[in-house]
Amino acid sequence: MFLRSAGWGFWSYWLDEAIQAVISRQELAKLFASLRADAAHPPLAYLLTWAIERAGGGEAALRGASAAASVAAVFFVFRRAGGFARAAAAFGAAAVFAVLPASVHYGQEVRPYALALACVAGADLALDAARRGVRGAGIAHVVFAAASVATLYFALFPLVALWADAAWRARREGRRFPACAAAALAVSAGFLAAWFLWIGPRPPSPVAPGGLLRHLPGILSGLVTFRESSLEWPVLAAILWAVALLGVAAAGRERPRLALLLAATLGGPVLVLGALGWFVALRYFLFALLPLSWGIGEALARVRPGALRAAAGFLLLAPLAPAVANVVREGRPDWRSVSRGIETAHAAGLAGDVVAADGWSYWALSAQWPAGPGVRLADGEAALGEAIGAGRPLWVVRTPHHPGPPAVDARLTAPWWRATAAEDTAVYRFESGRAVEPGAHVWSFFGGGVRFPKGGGVASRDMIETFSKDVTILASEGPWADGSVTATVRLTDDLGSAHNWVGVAARRSGPADGFRDSGVLGLLRGNGEAVLFWPGGEKKAATGADPRRGPVRLALVCRGPRVAFLVEGREVAALEDAPAAPGWAGVHAWGLARVTELRIDGTGVPREGREPPKTGRSAQK
Repeated sequence: MFLRSAGWGFWSYWLDEAIQAVISRQELAKLFASLRADAAHPPLAYLLTWAIERAGGGEAALRGASAAASVAAVFFVFRRAGGFARAAAAFGAAAVFAVLPASVHYGQEVRPYALALACVAGADLALDAARRGVRGAGIAHVVFAAASVATLYFALFPLVALWADAAWRARREGRRFPACAAAALAVSAGFLAAWFLWIGPRPPSPVAPGGLLRHLPGILSGLVTFRESSLEWPVLAAILWAVALLGVAAAGRERPRLALLLAATLGGPVLVLGALGWFVALRYFLFALLPLSWGIGEALARVRPGALRAAAGFLLLAPLAPAVANVVREGRPDWRSVSRGIETAHAAGLAGDVVAADGWSYWALSAQWPAGPGVRLADGEAALGEAIGAGRPLWVVRTPHHPGPPAVDARLTAPWWRATAAEDTAVYRFESGRAVEPGAHVWSFFGGGVRFPKGGGVASRDMIETFSKDVTILASEGPWADGSVTATVRLTDDLGSAHNWVGVAARRSGPADGFRDSGVLGLLRGNGEAVLFWPGGEKKAATGADPRRGPVRLALVCRGPRVAFLVEGREVAALEDAPAAPGWAGVHAWGLARVTELRIDGTGVPREGREPPKTGRSAQK
């Protein structure tokens, strides 16, 4: 459960999760109408999401349901592999299923996959128990099997493999086909027939990009080494597959079942996706995790003694740690960074309707606001032009990799900020029918003026918030040569990289210069490393301060050729021969940051060198 709950604060709903969350907030009749129109999924997982939403549960509750289903699948795998009677194989199979990156990833997702895996694993366990005469197991098998196909259509592939194995065992042992399997087959087939009759005929599906077979090596590798199709670790993938196949071959009386499961869960999706011309993704092959886990567990059980078995298991699974860490930290985009930015802008006085310029942005952003504000979709030239032309203040959101009309992108040229954690989504500001850049505003801050010549953010009288990855906040008056810049700062994406940083800058030649272009910058990274940076070099020092965990006070003191960098009042680095030309001063952040104090005391400013502050029609007074 720990692995499946780790990272929930790092990211938010991505597109498919957002669609499921948003349509599940509708009335039940509208939910079924949406499922009928989409035709991609049976209803059970959506009904569960609907029930959790109705009970007041949010994203954590929805992810918790998937995590609980995934943990249940781990338990079912353990029991089906023999439980404590065959502890080595059972613990091995359960451990493998628990830590495989794809299992962890989809065990966190607000999608049907974790529930479907648990139902199929439960159906397998119940069918085996029914064959052994366990009371109530036959009914449990029917329930699990019906729930499987009511969750994912592709669950039919492993179920057919289980029923084929049951038929083969019955014939070999001179017994009748299990009644519970026959009942489960009838109920599942009846449900699917009724569901597809209700949905009606569907239009042709999109053609798979690049061909099905071209994607298979990445799918097979990603199943055991990553959360999606990947050829990044081919050697590890080959080793895990070889161990799994050896385990299947050594599984004794379970060998036919595991072989059928593996063939059905890999071959079935290939045949269907190829026939329909549908796009290819690892999630369609997830049921193969069940026989793969069992196979690796069986192989490990053959290693003796126990200490050597434990060492072999560790050596086999430890290389998966970077992939699991990637799932935890980067498994999904963080669309909360977009919604938080718009909310912060509203609080700072930049109100406006929210308009999505593409469907991806519409669904992903709508999912972040269950109770509003409403997001309006304007994904065509006419709709977007009408929204902008109305003259009301607008925030327009555009996801760049989502295809859209060229005329839409032609209107969106100067973003207020880019949310790199949300798939590089750009957010644009429109007022009176015209685009407004953050540099067009002068914000009142502690009695002085600041502006954003590079990157986006907002300011109030007591706080500055940045929204982009690379943002400069400068005093609206300057330049100056000698003086000090003092700021209390914090990285607000505190779950981001330890190499993100926030710092104080001075003597920049141009307001929009980057930190590599001119001036001197004192920065503090999330790992506690302080760096005094200038175009000709840098000095580093360890501080132990982490701006991700709390506010840190930074200062840059400029006196002639000497520039000193202070962290919490202590000098950590100094430059003795810095160029003393007048320049601009302020704060620079690489990563989302918050500034709660900013004091700039500059002297030695030649009057002819002073650049008047920019003003904008909507500048705060």
